[in-house]
This record gives sequence, C-alpha cells and structure tokens, in this order.
Amino acid sequence: MNAIATPQIPELKRAAGILFVRADRKILLMRRSGGDFPGTWATPGGGIEEGETAEETARRETLEETGLDLTGELAPWTRRRANGVDFTTFLAAAPDGFEPTLNEEHDSFMWVDVQFALAAAAVLHPGVIIALRRFDMNELDIAKAIQAGELSSPQRYRNMMLVALRITGTGVAYRTAHEEFVWRDPSLYLNPEFLQRCQGLSVILQHPEKNLLDTKEFKDRNIGAVMLPYIHGDEVWGIARVQDMDAAQLLEEEQLSTSPGVLVGGTQTKLTLGGSDLLIEGKLTLLDHVAICPRGVWDKGGEPSGVDSVDAVPDTRMDAALALLRDSTMTSICRRLGNA
Repeated sequence: MNAIATPQIPELKRAAGILFVRADRKILLMRRSGGDFPGTWATPGGGIEEGETAEETARRETLEETGLDLTGELAPWTRRRANGVDFTTFLAAAPDGFEPTLNEEHDSFMWVDVQFALAAAAVLHPGVIIALRRFDMNELDIAKAIQAGELSSPQRYRNMMLVALRITGTGVAYRTAHEEFVWRDPSLYLNPEFLQRCQGLSVILQHPEKNLLDTKEFKDRNIGAVMLPYIHGDEVWGIARVQDMDAAQLLEEEQLSTSPGVLVGGTQTKLTLGGSDLLIEGKLTLLDHVAICPRGVWDKGGEPSGVDSVDAVPDTRMDAALALLRDSTMTSICRRLGNA
C-alpha cells in the first residue's frame, strides 16, 4: 500500500513577548513605529532567534525595546498561530516604578486598563487582543478559542491542559493490523447526535487489551476527558481537558496520535476489490474512549496527526509508557518516564 501524502504545512515564524501587569492592574502597551502593523499598540516582543527558547526571546526583546533586564518569573499566558507567526505571550508583574526606555521600534507607551484597551481594539496589534481577552476567560472560553483558531493547542489553564485531538476520521483508511481497508460512513459521524455522544469521552493512554475500559483499565490509563467536540472537515475533533499534568507534558512534547475505541454493530460488509479487502462498517453501538497512541488508522499512512501540538516531535517515550502499563498507574508511569 502506498502511503497517502499529507499536505505540507508552511513553517511558522516563531516569536515571543511579555505582557506586563502593574499592581493597579494596568498593562503596558507600546505603539509600533515600523515592522508589521505600524501604528498599532502591542507588547514588547519579537522573533525567536536560532538556539533561543521562547522565554529567552521574550526577555531579550524586552531588554532591547524597554531597557528592562527582567530577571523575575514569567508565566506562559497565551499562544497564537496566525498570519504565518506562532507567538507566545508571557505574563509578568511589572517592577515598581518601571517606565520603559523605548528604542526605534516604538514611539510611545502607556499604562492602561485592560477593558479600556479592548474597547479600542481597532488600534491594537492583532496578536495582543486574545492576550487581553484571556484575563476574563474560563476553561470553556479557552476551549472555544482553540476550536476557532484564536489560540493554539495546547493551552495550560490552572490545573489542566486543554488540547485539541482527533476523535475519529471518516471515509476510507487502511488497518495495517488486519491488512484491510475500512470505510466509515461520514453521515454516521458528522452530525450533532454523534457530537453529543463525544461529550465527556474518556481520553486514555493506548487501548486496553480487551478493547473496552473496565475499572482497573480506567484507573491505569485515564488522563482526561473531551469537553468540546466539533466537526473539522471530514473528521470529528474535540478539546480535551487533561488533568494529569505529567501526561499533559507528554502530549505537549511528543508527536502522538489518537485512535477511537468503539463497538460497531448491525450489518458490516466485507468486499474484495483489486485484491484488497474493504470492510464497510455499520452503525456505532458504543463509543468507549479515545486512546493516545504513536500512530492511528486515521493518520492514513502519514505522520501522527491526531494530537494538535505545535512543538511536538516524533515520540521517543511512548514504547516505554506502554511497557509500564501492565502493572503501573498513569501517575507512576509519567513519574518513571520523567526520571528515565
């Protein structure tokens, strides 16, 4: 079987900056005198140079653009991919009495209330708006922003990671384990009723040996649940709230995929076409879970694509995780992986 080619995604330019907040809850905005969107108000920040982390870039750009050599703590705040740029905004408390010394990239600054700034959104740099809206967002608001493409996946929020993942694909795919093609009727999945069935769906690490979850398998494998399912092209995706933060880090760093755990009932038809078997699935009688795995059927022979995480790289620890599953809980798995 020839692998199905996946579209080439243009490489994003990466950048980072800092949103400063004073004790009186006012934020720092500076008016751009050049570059992209001149005349708009933005936070200090700029492009990530080779060998830099996003945090190192944010500190360097702040020093260059404000004169402040910030040594205090930075908290990841928002991450947004738009117009070919992947921009990470950090949040920092402004030092007492901090007034920026501007370089040639800006011609003015102001400390302003967040709501006042949002009321003048037309003069804000586009990348700043979502960072300001974030102050009033809860976990559902952030999930909706990820679905809409206003925020990238994953996003950390308090005690959880919100991550976009594929629940199932539709159409035709190839099951290597069974050496057969499979057809999943889009009309059975791309509809409001199926989205309702996805609400609260368990997210686990790899399928259990008996295909369906029982009490022990749930305790050992569960890392979160789907909170916002939606249709994305010819696939069903969902925003999952992952509350095992060790597992969340695994999803953030490793290029992984997903596979739905299902029971298919009714009439199933198997055909032989051109020397290959084709299984035409019937209606789904049970949607049991969605499993995180190294590669899924709905990757359709391409790279793992079921978990949306911009920094993920090909997995190096998943095999070790699976080897530990037989006699370990999810927490101990992640702890042991972290110490490996």
